[in-house]
Amino acid sequence: MSSNRTRRFVASAVLGASLVALAAPAQATSSVGGQIATSEILSRAQYWVNNHVPYNQGGYAADQQGKTYREDCSGYVSMAWHLGTSLVVTDGGPSFTNADGSPNSTYDTAVGDFSNLQPGDAMAYPHQHIWLFAGWTDKATGDFTYYAESNPGNPTHGPSTANIHNSTIEGWPTSGYVALRYKNAATTPTAPTLTDGTFVNVTETGQVFRMAGGAPIAVTDWNNVGGFQSYVNISQAQFNTLPTYPADGTALAAGTGIYVVAGGAPIYVSDFSHVPGIAQRTVVDPAALDRAGTGGAFNHLRTVPVDGTAIAGGVNGGVYVIAGGAPVYVSDFSHVPGIAQRTVVDETAVDLAGSGGVYNHLRAVPADGTFLNDGTTGQVYRVAGGAPIAVTDWANVGGFQSYTTVDTNALGLAGSNTTSYSHLRRTPADGTVLRGYTTGKLYTVQGGHPTPTTTGQPVTSVDQVAIDKAGQPGAFSHLS
Repeated sequence: MSSNRTRRFVASAVLGASLVALAAPAQATSSVGGQIATSEILSRAQYWVNNHVPYNQGGYAADQQGKTYREDCSGYVSMAWHLGTSLVVTDGGPSFTNADGSPNSTYDTAVGDFSNLQPGDAMAYPHQHIWLFAGWTDKATGDFTYYAESNPGNPTHGPSTANIHNSTIEGWPTSGYVALRYKNAATTPTAPTLTDGTFVNVTETGQVFRMAGGAPIAVTDWNNVGGFQSYVNISQAQFNTLPTYPADGTALAAGTGIYVVAGGAPIYVSDFSHVPGIAQRTVVDPAALDRAGTGGAFNHLRTVPVDGTAIAGGVNGGVYVIAGGAPVYVSDFSHVPGIAQRTVVDETAVDLAGSGGVYNHLRAVPADGTFLNDGTTGQVYRVAGGAPIAVTDWANVGGFQSYTTVDTNALGLAGSNTTSYSHLRRTPADGTVLRGYTTGKLYTVQGGHPTPTTTGQPVTSVDQVAIDKAGQPGAFSHLS
């Protein structure tokens, strides 16, 4: 169906029920020092978060294009803005602000009152600190999210939450901050205020969405949301300013099922008593959940929660961190430094993760290829066949990779008979095929033992050292 026909259809939607999902146009990539969309600024900021860039004023890390920036607060914002150099917030070099704390017009302009902040702006505490504003989650109350490189104990992180009315943010008095806007940030049309339950129609594509948790959820058929509804027309540019995913804790009603959003994914609620205080539900199209994460208009829900999402069972209070789409048990908060705010979910969804149907928005075990970091020892593993296989050197698996920090006990007790530790296997599932990354040798796992083979699919590349040392104690005990 052509976009023209879709527009005509939606405009006369009282005559029919079917809507067609179309993909949004791709965002262009900026050049160094050139005009940049706010969405790209945030995407660049997220890139360092995904790659766990540390805080190191003497170190440099690359952006997506390979250009390097200093690993500190000002280098981080410089990278996100795609500047030609790493600015500073202290004296002695090109800075975001002048000596008197006013904006440095070479790079930025004053935003004025904090209520004028837009995604991609920066908040500078002159001569001390700077961080990146990501967007309002509730402008009326002052709640927002942001990205920052804070200090060695709190490296690249975000989107973190704060409130503009707090007396301090990032350890500095809020009243002392100066709001800055990059002079080459592209001006983005602002969407009108859209409350949950509002229907919107993107005029260029004719795609209809319903707002839930601040984000647009695709509608494929008016019958799936109770029949034709009035809607607000917005442009694609306005649509692009909306949050990508619903806020954690958002409650959705789809068909006969109820779900709560965690890490962008809909987690099934089997019984209201399992999620005390579940919020008012927004009715959405079940197809948007069934096709979550499959592309285009359906990318406003994830198939499974993003790695690092923290969830808690509403009845027993068990806490888990998502890794490779699976809930990995946290026995002690000190074992997972910096664990995020938890979203309360139905623990039945955790117990039945990956069992099919409504429970497939969590995996039973992490996806093959997922990298895990022991939050206590720092030992890194790569998941293969549901089990953690030790990594002795990043070079042995193709170089540094993004990872999720998990509880040391979840690794040490993987595959034990307790339900909590069942989301990692002790050894890979029978039939798992491993490839030693540095040697290219293939192995088939049976009963935990890797046996040389010449064929097999799919293949997970692991550290050859872990295969050679299979059966040794400690990190190597996940092969026998």
